[in-house]
Amino acid sequence: MKDLKPLMGREKIKDKDCTVGEISDFWKWSYSFLSSPTVRGDFAEYLVYVALKGNNVSDEHYQTRMDWDMVDLTYGRGIDPPLPFITFCESTGHGWGIEVKSSSTTNKSGVRFDIKPKKGFHVKLNKIVEHHRNWADIHVFALLTNEESQVAGLDLSNWDFYVIPTAKLELFRKVKKREFKSISVSGLLDAGAISCRFGTLKKTVDRTIKSEYDLLKGWKIDHDRLKQVHIKQ
Repeated sequence: MKDLKPLMGREKIKDKDCTVGEISDFWKWSYSFLSSPTVRGDFAEYLVYVALKGNNVSDEHYQTRMDWDMVDLTYGRGIDPPLPFITFCESTGHGWGIEVKSSSTTNKSGVRFDIKPKKGFHVKLNKIVEHHRNWADIHVFALLTNEESQVAGLDLSNWDFYVIPTAKLELFRKVKKREFKSISVSGLLDAGAISCRFGTLKKTVDRTIKSEYDLLKGWKIDHDRLKQVHIKQ
């Protein structure tokens, strides 16, 4: 599945010899409402992908989105100076796993981001990992601050981002002695998240990797170990 090529939008939807539309028509029908939590989440993930893209996101790993992956993006190539990913990055092959979560300021219950632990999945072995955990190495939380119009989300000045190593979220749980399934912006900041805008997102992620290298490495080694122990046979 990883060698899939993205569709271009002009592919025909057919019934025998009759063309009933193009795949772009489906996209318009299903993805035009950016305020929908599902679509907003997909769009936020795309924004993080674009911000990090350059030579740092592995096209080999991420030519198209895979909903069942343990992480949303695998990031790491091209950082200067090069870091020894291969030594301990079995779980993602060649980089740091990034999870993207989104929310908006129009939520009636207040701004909350989902951080519920989930089972893992070993892509290479195509097996479920029977252990609940936040598997990504880094979390990026995307907050849409304006939904006054259908296209407000296309204005990147309406987005705030918060970057934090996942290990710090786990430490926050231990300090507070609570199994948080969601977290507020103030909670993220208390846990050590760094806030930024779209234009500085890549720089913030890179700086986080370099300054928290030992913490990130320990987290990755630990979840590689857990995967070996808890893979469903």
